[in-house]
Amino acid sequence: MRFASVFLFLGILFSACFNTPQTQESACTVKWQLVEMTGNMANVLPLTGEAMSWQESYTLNADSTFTKERRGDKQLQASGRYKFINIGEEQFIEFSYSAASEIIGSCLGDNKETLRLLNGKLYGTWQACDGPGLTYERMTVECAD
Repeated sequence: MRFASVFLFLGILFSACFNTPQTQESACTVKWQLVEMTGNMANVLPLTGEAMSWQESYTLNADSTFTKERRGDKQLQASGRYKFINIGEEQFIEFSYSAASEIIGSCLGDNKETLRLLNGKLYGTWQACDGPGLTYERMTVECAD
């Protein structure tokens, strides 16, 4: 049931962006913004807004490319391609980066990052290996005619 709900959500999310035939590129973008950061310490409240160590977003384009931007002590940007994958009954977005970058939040040390899609939010998986717990919310969907 949860699997069907995720596909329904994604269908609704992207349906407005694909008014043109699938063979034509659409100018639709979806932006996900970091809204919460947690650590691995018990009884420590999550950080939000300006209290977080950095601000960050993913911009996903209809052609399966993305850009990740981070603002904090320094400005970082990386890009690559993304795809939706299923692991068991859960859905994830896998980001494959064009080049190595310190912006990649991954346990494996490769140029890939995987975020879990659940209840309309993205959750980083970096926390599984002592990275911060990162939660993103969809902020904008922009589609051209």
